[in-house]
Amino acid sequence: QRAPIVNRRPLTRRPQHHEPFIVSLAPQGPKPLANRQGETRSFHPLTNGRGAIEFGVQEGNIALVRGVDVWVNPENTDMEMARVHDPSISGVIRYLGASWSSRGDSDDAVFCALLDRVSADWGVERPVPEGRVFLAESGLLKRTHGVKMIAHVACVTPIDANRPGSGYQLIKDWRQCVGAVLEEVE
Repeated sequence: QRAPIVNRRPLTRRPQHHEPFIVSLAPQGPKPLANRQGETRSFHPLTNGRGAIEFGVQEGNIALVRGVDVWVNPENTDMEMARVHDPSISGVIRYLGASWSSRGDSDDAVFCALLDRVSADWGVERPVPEGRVFLAESGLLKRTHGVKMIAHVACVTPIDANRPGSGYQLIKDWRQCVGAVLEEVE
């Protein structure tokens, strides 16, 4: 299995938590993706020897994105998804991927799928290595948003693992996450 050929041009700035990586597997060339404010970000085709995949970044509300095969969830190295009301990509994906009852109960489908995948691929040891990617089912997002899979990538670590509430920091080699996601999705 060959790794994808990725444009190695350095990014000009760090991606922000509100700028999700989104990947489309349809080899149809570049296409714009509009958000609610009418802003667009282009997809860029990447070739891997067997065909093209499209890779793009969009700013804005991820809940408005439709028709993208894989959403990338920037996750912590413990693979603990955020609570559904946290202001994070992880929390939004967890909320949108779940089925909710009229009483407010959820099946937590995306988080359960992630835990199943991590257990099957890695076991119960935590934390997972920085940059590790786990592809898991998207729960209700498949029907509502056309998302086939969620790529959960370990890209943040606790600031101080021995001090609860210390928060998270981006891993030092955060650029490896892009290549790891593309390789895993391929």
